[in-house]
Amino acid sequence: MIITRAETILVSIPFKAGGIPPWSFGGDPKCNFDTLLIRLETDSGLVGWGEAFSRNEDQALKAMIDTRVLPLVVGRDAASIASLKFDLEFQLHNFGRIGPIMYGISGVDIALWDLLGKACRQPVYELLGGPTRDKVRLYTHLAGSTPATSIGCDEGLHAVTATRVAMKRPIVKCLARREGHLTVDRLRIVARTVL
Repeated sequence: MIITRAETILVSIPFKAGGIPPWSFGGDPKCNFDTLLIRLETDSGLVGWGEAFSRNEDQALKAMIDTRVLPLVVGRDAASIASLKFDLEFQLHNFGRIGPIMYGISGVDIALWDLLGKACRQPVYELLGGPTRDKVRLYTHLAGSTPATSIGCDEGLHAVTATRVAMKRPIVKCLARREGHLTVDRLRIVARTVL
């Protein structure tokens, strides 16, 4: 199962957060969820998909993965996941162990497991040892990168939290890393709404 083609595809999905742009990683706030997909195709016709962390239509990340990571993948055996991943990390170690290169390696790793699952006609969780639980609790992320005050008044914060709880997501993750995000009083509103 030799990899014959590798490409990245930027995808931008409209994202609603009550009309409020949920995040801004530099530049204007966005109401889209952007991600970078990695597509690996093999000589057997199988296609594996992975995802590299991306934000804000990250053309630089796409270029880095296209020019540094993917050329090292084409021509390799997709079933040799550990060997291929080790070689990528070793050959690209001068770029560091975080950031764009690791996002690319992680995306390739996901695509390789997807290919192996398809080749074996098994779900990936079975290849990784089988299920470890029969259900997963969901959580919601209450505030994006913009200050919590952008959610609006206290009633607006209550309404957003209540909507998320109604979606069967009673576990709430909140950002409180900068002044103006979530004050203690506003966290109490979240807690009262969830409980």
